[in-house]
Amino acid sequence: MCCEIKCLMNSLIDTISGTDWWMFGITSVSIICSAILSILLYRLTKKLGEQQNSIQQNNLRIQMHKEYFEIYEALDKDLTQIENLKFQFLSLLEEGAAHPVYNNSVERIMPRAKQLLPPNDYDKLDEFLGNYKYVEQNILYIYKYTQSCYDEFQRELKNCLKKEGIESFLNKLYDITDYFDVEDFRNRIIKIINLKRGGFVEKIRLYSDLSDILQ
Repeated sequence: MCCEIKCLMNSLIDTISGTDWWMFGITSVSIICSAILSILLYRLTKKLGEQQNSIQQNNLRIQMHKEYFEIYEALDKDLTQIENLKFQFLSLLEEGAAHPVYNNSVERIMPRAKQLLPPNDYDKLDEFLGNYKYVEQNILYIYKYTQSCYDEFQRELKNCLKKEGIESFLNKLYDITDYFDVEDFRNRIIKIINLKRGGFVEKIRLYSDLSDILQ
């Protein structure tokens, strides 16, 4: 038994003595380095993939920005026409001349808006278009009713317009004329103005906002 143990010990010593420890160390270091490089490469590949996805998403948003902005721009142009009615009526009362409502821009972008906007926002835009077209088609009649008022009433209307704005002016005009289409015209204008006051225009603008990309 002692001889067997002795032989075993001698064999173990010979094996250890015969091992090339430099090669073993180099091989071990190589394996460890390969593992570290593999981990780093995996992380780098994953990060590059995430960055590529982010770039693609941002590029898509930039492409869509133009289309969303065209919707906002059209809405803003038509709203500017409505807001300028105050000056048109002032020109009518002071100089006897005023211009029709132009730039029905929203109608042009409605097909694309239907594809891009949520249904509720599209319905509001469609309602705006209907009200705007009514104003566009009937503004000359309202000019005519304004001019047909007596001088005293025209002075009241002018003062009301300067001090209180288009809504009060139309209320006063309706009180004077008692025409149904004046009331309808006034209601359409109020709906358009309330749409802006309610933040709808700003909401449409924010669809094209790229501030988070440009930071």
